[in-house]
Parts: sequence; C-alpha cells; structure tokens
Amino acid sequence: MTQPTVPPRILVLGSSHTVALKEGHARLPADLRAALDVTFFALGGSLISHYTVDATGRFRLRDDVAPALASQCREQARAINDGAEEVDLAPFDVICLAGTFNGLDPMIRLLPQVGVDGMHDPDTAAARGTLLSPEALEGIAARMIDRAIPAWDFTALAGKRLFVMSPPQPFEKVLRPEVGGRLGAQIAEEIQSNPAYVPCIQAYLADLTEALQARAGMTLLPQPPETLSPHGILSADSYADGAKRIGGGDQPDRDFLHGNARWGELFWTRFAPLCAA
Repeated sequence: MTQPTVPPRILVLGSSHTVALKEGHARLPADLRAALDVTFFALGGSLISHYTVDATGRFRLRDDVAPALASQCREQARAINDGAEEVDLAPFDVICLAGTFNGLDPMIRLLPQVGVDGMHDPDTAAARGTLLSPEALEGIAARMIDRAIPAWDFTALAGKRLFVMSPPQPFEKVLRPEVGGRLGAQIAEEIQSNPAYVPCIQAYLADLTEALQARAGMTLLPQPPETLSPHGILSADSYADGAKRIGGGDQPDRDFLHGNARWGELFWTRFAPLCAA
C-alpha cells in the first residue's frame, strides 16, 4: 500500500518582502497549497537585522540588543506573527530567506554614482567625482555580497535545505522623477548611455549566486523573469500595483521596491517544485 506523501515543512523567514509571498501563497490553486506546508515569520527589515540563529537552532532576538529596541522588535513580531516573538527552526525541512539581503540593489545604486575606469568615458567619470578601477569595483562588490549573507550559526541548520529569495529589482516607476528623484535619473542615464551597466550587474548576480552556494549550501532563487521590464534589471510596474505593507495597508505609490500578491504567486509557482523535489 502506497503511503501518502507528506508535504515538506517550509519556513519563509524574512522582512517586508515576505508579505508578497504570503499573499501570493493564498492565491495558489488549492491542490498546490495543499502540497506545501508553509509557515511565515517576518519583521520589518530594520528590525530583523537584530535577530540571529542561536546554537540550538532558534531564530530569536540577539542578546546584545538595547532594551528599548528589543521591546520594539518583540512588539512587532507578536503583532505580525500571531503572537510569536521567535521561531524554532528544528521542525522545518526547508527555510527560505525572503528579503533579508539586498540582492542586486546595491550594485544598481552604486554604479550610476561613480565612474569606473574602462566602463565610463573620462568626461562621465570626472563629472561624478569618484573614479574606481575595475579591481576596486570588484572589491566593493565582494564586501556587498559578504554583507548580504546573514552571519548566522549555520551549523545549527545542518541537514536543512536553504534558499534565498531574490527580492524584486527596483520597479520601473523609479524612473519617474516624482518617484525615483535623483536615483531614478541616474539609473535612466546609465541604462541609456553605458552598455556595460547591465552586464556588470549580471556579473555581480553570478558572483552572489556562487557565494551563497559556498555559504552553507544556500540556493539563490532568482526573480521570475516574466516580472522584469524590457530594461532587464528593473521590474514591471504591474507587479507592484497594490503591494501591501508589513503592518497592514497599501505601500505608498512612491515605493519602488516591493512586489504585490501577483508577484508572490508567480514566485511560488516556480519555487514549489524545488521544495517538493
């Protein structure tokens, strides 16, 4: 007699980007939802950075957090996670980090602000006031990648499958002056005038993927390609419309970083087969 298949226990652990995954999961067909036993635990990005995985495998507030900040963290954790202040990772087979690192965003923001020898013409580099060698850019990228990966006690997670969700790249609305301001203008100029911009960012993604795989066997889950705009490194605005805040309510129209339930649903349709494999 064939035994029924037990769905993997999945923990989605992250920042405000977890909201899109939670809403997207609710939109999945009933049979797909039934095949995934999912628990969500989230805090705002500025707060989740004060949490760690301890030696016993619990995701909890660090002991060195100041009392006032610790109280704020616990209060938000309880409000968002059905009264829970921390979570025991032991029962879960799969852990997906959602938005706990910045993905490509640091490189997207850095390159329009500096001149790189061999990437920008001399006049552009001089106008920006900072000229980097390719070697210096590689060094900065390496430090960005190192900071992007949580410094947790991964020995406590041995035997679990670890995934990192690539958060949405900035949405196209960042190019609108009233939304992206100076940053949007810089990105627009870079896309139009510097052919090396997108390939350099894609190389950064490749290095990040390699670094994650070397760190406790993590696997980077890339953004669903159909959610990208024709620019290749920006997200289509239709996947941001109606995005929700972690504490409730809609994201403001000026927000260009968070995906909506449709984005989350697409992510799950790609991620689910990997969980069940």
